[in-house]
Amino acid sequence: MKNSEHLKNIYLNLNIKRAKISYLSPLKDLFNLINILISTGSVLIGFLESEKDGKNIIKLPNKEYL
Repeated sequence: MKNSEHLKNIYLNLNIKRAKISYLSPLKDLFNLINILISTGSVLIGFLESEKDGKNIIKLPNKEYL
């Protein structure tokens, strides 16, 4: 399994965990931390995938930027 695939699995798990936490709950700090990790993970996945393709395109989940 490639690094980008591992990160995608982590990304999906974080999205599932975030969906279970209400923004107004006492776990608000955890909600914010998960959001930061998801943002960072998206960028890392994009860079790893663009390196393997040899392109300068950053691919984020559901988005694509030149």
